[in-house]
Amino acid sequence: MAAPGDINLLLIGKSGNGLSSTWKTITGQDDIEIRGGWTAVTPNYQVGQIQVGERIIKVVDTPGILQDSPARIKLMLSSVAQACKRFPEGFNAIILVLSYSGRFNEGHSIIIDSLKNTLGKKDWLKTHGIVVVTSGDNFQRDFSDSKLTFKDWCKEQKGFMNQILQDCNFRCILIDNVTNDQDLMKRQRQDLISIVDKMQGGRIVISEGENSSIERIMSILWEFRKWVGVGVLFVCVMVIINTGPFSRHLH
Repeated sequence: MAAPGDINLLLIGKSGNGLSSTWKTITGQDDIEIRGGWTAVTPNYQVGQIQVGERIIKVVDTPGILQDSPARIKLMLSSVAQACKRFPEGFNAIILVLSYSGRFNEGHSIIIDSLKNTLGKKDWLKTHGIVVVTSGDNFQRDFSDSKLTFKDWCKEQKGFMNQILQDCNFRCILIDNVTNDQDLMKRQRQDLISIVDKMQGGRIVISEGENSSIERIMSILWEFRKWVGVGVLFVCVMVIINTGPFSRHLH
């Protein structure tokens, strides 16, 4: 049996859910390598890595989106596209960061549906998605007197959260991003690596040609943002991609 190789991870999520703190927890780093500026014009992302045994774990953090901010949604998609250029070999997993202390609602569907188009893969959550739930310290506090485990809690979820968990085959992990316990941080990192190692989808890749075309489409549509809403903007992207040269990659 071949030894497991290096791992590339892509983090996505809404602002306030703990994207950057999750990045720091996984990489064990505080210093951040920023590509681009924090503006709606220049795509940016954060890159970090850590060596675990003989393996290199690389983690890319993208800007969190705001549900009512088309600028942040465009920035997130542009950052994903730029990160895919830097990592042409692809990503082993795409991590959707949610917060136990936050609200699980349809606002996250903007992220999921947008990535279907940017990555050219409708079922990315099923094949490459992992859900990380932050605020693990609050979860432990709330259920300190209960026998309810995080796994049981996941199975009890309803509505949108339940749908997400089903779509990713319940690949879900609870993370405490505020702990200073080095042993706990190592266990959390190893639990995540174990989930990735059990996945059978290989790496998800987007070609440079598709990447450039998608960015051009987004740039053109962005010019019309004053006259159309966010929903219309992404419906246009979906129609163009599904009926254009990218449609053969969607399955």
